[in-house]
Amino acid sequence: MPKFTLEQVQERFPKSNYGSIYFEYDYVDDNLGTELVHVRDNDYQGETRILLRDGNRYAIRIYSWGSCSGCDFMQACETYEEFLDYANNAYDSLEWIGKDDMMVRLNDLLAEERANSYKNDEDILFYEKAISVLEVSRNE
Repeated sequence: MPKFTLEQVQERFPKSNYGSIYFEYDYVDDNLGTELVHVRDNDYQGETRILLRDGNRYAIRIYSWGSCSGCDFMQACETYEEFLDYANNAYDSLEWIGKDDMMVRLNDLLAEERANSYKNDEDILFYEKAISVLEVSRNE
């Protein structure tokens, strides 16, 4: 079942006087679950990494974005249907798992990233923050 509906999207993103629609990644991100950690590359193109929670389930969302419609899917969307496809695929692609399984996954991903010859500082920061947030919530 789709998480996003045409009516919601049309209300949130009305067409401009010129017929253009300007969609936003944040709308998708804000409606997938409770955002616990959000790390975004500090550049004109890159990746966004988010740790989400839905009740006692957790998921990681990582996606790339660019600086123009040629290298950024969201900027290239011209219709509500294209955006709905993207948004609902983002929702359907999330793999929700329990907290203990997510801790194992995050620790594995962090170890893998640290061992990588091309280390990505934002990836490492995301995994460290996500592990810290889950450790704190484990002790509550």
